[in-house]
Amino acid sequence: MIQEKAKKRGRPAQLLQVAELNDFMHFLRGQEDSELRTEVISLLRDNKCNFERLSEPQQILVKEALKPYRDHMKMQLLADKLEAEKNNSEYEKKFLKLHQQYEQGYLDNTDINLLKMMCNRYLRFKAQKLDVSDLELYLSQIQKNEAKKKRTAENRRKFEIGGAIIAACKELGTNPYTSAEDIKAQFMEYYRYFRRIRQTQFFAEASARTGNYELEYDVIFTALNNLSNYKLEGKSITAIEIERAISEVKLK
Repeated sequence: MIQEKAKKRGRPAQLLQVAELNDFMHFLRGQEDSELRTEVISLLRDNKCNFERLSEPQQILVKEALKPYRDHMKMQLLADKLEAEKNNSEYEKKFLKLHQQYEQGYLDNTDINLLKMMCNRYLRFKAQKLDVSDLELYLSQIQKNEAKKKRTAENRRKFEIGGAIIAACKELGTNPYTSAEDIKAQFMEYYRYFRRIRQTQFFAEASARTGNYELEYDVIFTALNNLSNYKLEGKSITAIEIERAISEVKLK
């Protein structure tokens, strides 16, 4: 008696609908450029988004590129569901906030992975009919990690700004190793002085006539120095204006 060969068991081949592949194509075009992304877009375009027309190796490539799209759709569906509900839990509110930032393109890869984790954990709790309120424990851990991440970013920023200030001091010939308060006072004084100069009519006219950010400074200081060449009753125009300004300031 001839024994029949055992039939292969397993998950049947996944055939994707044209509409889904069209939506997938739209998703891919909004992603960062990569070799896989470019190849999959080309395959789908050449085969009119018909999955059945692809060879087996080509289908494998498409399925690999589909993974982030599946995650994207899963998160989108959950966000739509939660937005339609009232009285969201703190966990749900956090997910919705992150998802909104994700849609706006504000999340880095670490935060996107956090969003995926929150989505999967929520769906798993729902599927197993567990108490969703227990997710608040995970939320507490997430908030601690976020606070730590924020502190790290702030410390890095302070370090970068400190390095920039030291470099600026060296370039300007100022001692960068005086006290932090002295350096702060110097920079505040320079900034206020510079800002007031920019608010003068003299600066506005020079800026309008030059139309060049770098050129206008040389023009302004050259013009100011040249004013000393003009005299009235033996006094330079600059001396007259300075004396008048001193009187005006004293009267205030």
